[in-house]
Amino acid sequence: MKKVLGILLALTITVGAFAGLTLLSVSAASRSALVNGEYLFEDFENNSAAYFNTPLGGSIALAKKAEGAPTYGDSDYSLKFSGGDGAWKTPGITKENVKAVVNNQPGTYVLSAWVYFETMPTGSTEMTATWRNASTNQTFTCGTRTIEQGKWMFMSFMTTLNETWAQDEDLYVMFDGIGNGSVFYIDNVTLAKVEDTFVATWYYNNAGAAFIGSGSGGFTGENIPAADNKVSFTLYNLNDIDVTAQIELRASDWSTKTVSGAKQNLLPIPAHGNATIELDVSAGYDATDFWIIYMKTGSNNLSGEEYIFGIELSGAADMTMFQKAQNKTIDDYYPVVGRITNSDSKKGSVNAAFGNTIVYGIQNAIEAVPVDGCSFDGWYSGGSKVSSDAQYAIDTTDILGVPEALEAQFSGTPTPLALGDGTLENSDAGWTYFAAAGKGTITRVDGGANNTAKAIQYVPGSGNQWGALAFDVGPAIINDADNRYAGSGAAKYKLTFYARLAEDAAVDSGEFHIFLNSQYHKNAGELAGIYGGTAADYVSTYTNYTSQKMITFTKQWQKLEIEMDVSEQYVSQMQMLYSKGVTNAYQLMIRFDGSEGIYTEAGNQNSGYLIDELSFEKMPDPTPTPTPTGTEPTPTPTSDNTKKVENGDAENGLTGWDKFTAGGGTVSVVEGGANGTGHAVRFNPTAQWDSIAFDLGPAIVQNEEAGYKGSGAGTYTIKFWAKIDGTVPKNTNYKVVLNSQIHANKQEIASKFEIADQDWFTDTFITGPTVTLTGEWQQYSAAITVTEEFLKTLDAIYASGEKGARAYELILRMDGGAEGMAYANTKTYAAYLIDEVTIEAAAETPKEPVGVKWTFDKDFTDSAYFCSTAAKGFITDADVKDGKVKKSFTIYNTGSEDIQVQFSASVLHNGTPQSWEAIKNTEKTVIPAGKSLLITYECDAKVTIDAKGLKAEYTYDQFFPRIDITNKDGEGKITAGTEFIVAGINVAILEKLDTNAKDSVTRTVVYELPTSGGSNNGDLLPVALITAVVAAAVTLAVVVAKKKKEQE
Repeated sequence: MKKVLGILLALTITVGAFAGLTLLSVSAASRSALVNGEYLFEDFENNSAAYFNTPLGGSIALAKKAEGAPTYGDSDYSLKFSGGDGAWKTPGITKENVKAVVNNQPGTYVLSAWVYFETMPTGSTEMTATWRNASTNQTFTCGTRTIEQGKWMFMSFMTTLNETWAQDEDLYVMFDGIGNGSVFYIDNVTLAKVEDTFVATWYYNNAGAAFIGSGSGGFTGENIPAADNKVSFTLYNLNDIDVTAQIELRASDWSTKTVSGAKQNLLPIPAHGNATIELDVSAGYDATDFWIIYMKTGSNNLSGEEYIFGIELSGAADMTMFQKAQNKTIDDYYPVVGRITNSDSKKGSVNAAFGNTIVYGIQNAIEAVPVDGCSFDGWYSGGSKVSSDAQYAIDTTDILGVPEALEAQFSGTPTPLALGDGTLENSDAGWTYFAAAGKGTITRVDGGANNTAKAIQYVPGSGNQWGALAFDVGPAIINDADNRYAGSGAAKYKLTFYARLAEDAAVDSGEFHIFLNSQYHKNAGELAGIYGGTAADYVSTYTNYTSQKMITFTKQWQKLEIEMDVSEQYVSQMQMLYSKGVTNAYQLMIRFDGSEGIYTEAGNQNSGYLIDELSFEKMPDPTPTPTPTGTEPTPTPTSDNTKKVENGDAENGLTGWDKFTAGGGTVSVVEGGANGTGHAVRFNPTAQWDSIAFDLGPAIVQNEEAGYKGSGAGTYTIKFWAKIDGTVPKNTNYKVVLNSQIHANKQEIASKFEIADQDWFTDTFITGPTVTLTGEWQQYSAAITVTEEFLKTLDAIYASGEKGARAYELILRMDGGAEGMAYANTKTYAAYLIDEVTIEAAAETPKEPVGVKWTFDKDFTDSAYFCSTAAKGFITDADVKDGKVKKSFTIYNTGSEDIQVQFSASVLHNGTPQSWEAIKNTEKTVIPAGKSLLITYECDAKVTIDAKGLKAEYTYDQFFPRIDITNKDGEGKITAGTEFIVAGINVAILEKLDTNAKDSVTRTVVYELPTSGGSNNGDLLPVALITAVVAAAVTLAVVVAKKKKEQE
């Protein structure tokens, strides 16, 4: 209790509305009184001590303020005890008066008083309350309280009396453990029967098992029976941080059972607040099952005596059950004597000590806090207004003055939530830390970007590799008017911010990833384990928007921009989670993560970084291109991940710039660029093979799935301005090299990346001409020829996985290490400046795309599907007639293996959980290698889906294609070399298809379709597509798909 009192007397909490359980009604006018079966209250103001005695020794006497005696508050009298020569020789309430209050009624009772020690007892600093039988001297105690000398202290003790004790004719109660040599005074003494409901508090004493509930006689199905297949818990968070209770039902063998459709049910509880959850156990609930409850912040379990929690219980059996529950230390019990309600929790909140519960013995300073746009109208009790002040005091140490119910009333219309202060100029609103990791240190500091006044600094601290600064952009994305969110929903957004490392950072530069990350941090598999279904039904609650290339912070401010495509599935999933009580799901954070970059080195974890001038805005929708009459409109893409060659002029920090991965050195932006421009990039080498790097890959590489739409093989002209920075050495020769950041020669590729060796492999670098730098700005030009074999080599490396992830980063490299170049045979390495980098490809007449090809570069050990909700619209108005869909298209097997194919039009069904539902499946059909399959797909243009607890109607414009591929035997064993083309569906739609085999397959747009001479050897010859796709397919050996009976 001393810990809880120390915390709660000073703190407030946010709560919602809650039903009331009340103290038995008493008259406020009855100060010193005894009401049989209800209460005894004595303030000694009637100059009488008739209710008290000293049955075991010592003496009592009335004490008067007028004679200098201490009395509580404004009272004139108190009761003095002295003369005890044993700890148990103390004052108590006589058995006759105890009998009158108890009146043979088992239940919950509270004994309380204000106590003042003039002289402390010998050898003791604690007092207890003891119930005794006057004849047999049988006893039991309830609670221990710390005492101090020279001040009034409130002492309260709760107990439950069973039937035997309640009917004991010789029962009395006394204050105990404080009689040996002490002199003390008591005032405002209460003995009362209260409602059986109470709050039991605890803290977890086992960090390795930070849950409560298990144990013989603990939170079992027998002790917590279900009512109408429902079990409810009301839990309290008596701490200054928000927490989430994770509640699980376990069978006797500790296996997790499904409750309310999930194996883990989460209950967010605000700081110093309470919350209730009702769980459906109709899936199975046995007497031997048991509940366990974790308290968490992010993914971390909370334990230790600094974190105190509570649970609402009722009666002696519940108290016994609570005492038997494992892994906790009992702190205290608090009788529930009233409730605080809220007229509209969307318009305001109430801060109080135990949430919306009034417990006996805590002085509650409560506060009403209206949200923006609303006002507080007053506190009401019993229909009458008791105060207009937002701050209101309840003295629950006076059992006669406790309100049974108190309501905060609000009015007005809530203002939608807005983004915090990304500029930091007014406050640090919206800024916090990534909740799944350690907190670190967040400081609003002087000296912002662009000469502004303020920025924010974050230091993770030692051992906090995953710690990260976070800024909440949920209000810009989530659209949920009932909960004050008015965001733009699924859309493309632009994140803009300035960043730099702190001046005292241990390094000059460091790499970071940028995430959009819900504070409810779960991957798709974890969500499936909690809420049911499979991982395919969910998306992770976090997305790394710099997964292909980390960004580099230096000690100079630089402006960074990142486009974030937020999907409809992601937003609807966050809304589903919020509806299940996961309120932190809406906290969508921009996470500045250095865990795989700067903070992998433990020595860097005390190095901070600064962020400023952050904005997050929805990007304009693309303007559709007018479609000529009589042609099929091309759907507007919902997202564009196209990479670009950008910032060659160095006016946007180090975007696009880096250092050559096979060397070292440092890269920085400096003022004073070529041709009078504002900035250039300075490279300071430290060894022979060091070089600057500027990424030209987006202009060359062709892999649309990875965002590369370059010009492919051909000759390119690279132009740039450069000069030596500082003293010009004798040798300033450099070879211009187009170099992949995966630097390898052709002989080592197969072994280095664990892929099959190919005779067409090339080195991953192309060496161009030599240039000679001077001390003045000068423009240089280099022609580089890129071959098909070079690009195929990069494709193979990129497809190898994580090791080859940077293969497409084709950089401008200034090679000073080769024989005869500037850094060969020397220990002096001159720094240089680069600016105004451009690249141009020889012009070529573009071809029109006719289909999309998927190639399996690696074996895949499962059935592969190709689909996406983003591909809605593949059925056009021209495909619909008289309420029926008829869509024809062709699948070409251009690989070396026979494949089995099944097709369906599908919809995203918004049941619980969300699911992809097929409108109708075609028959599974084998396409031999070198052959093709013409599919004519027919279905209704409007369908009704009744699944996953939801019945809904969908129209053809909501259908998206799904193609399922297996080997010829229908097994999920697809070998490398399997390849197919789909033609006859809009190419822009096909490009949006996702697949579960993304790590094994490469997607490319094709501009010519194959044909076959009809032989079974699979020979394919490229021909230009002159007429319509379906017409061209007539010349092929076609396997016609048989329609299968409709499957709804």
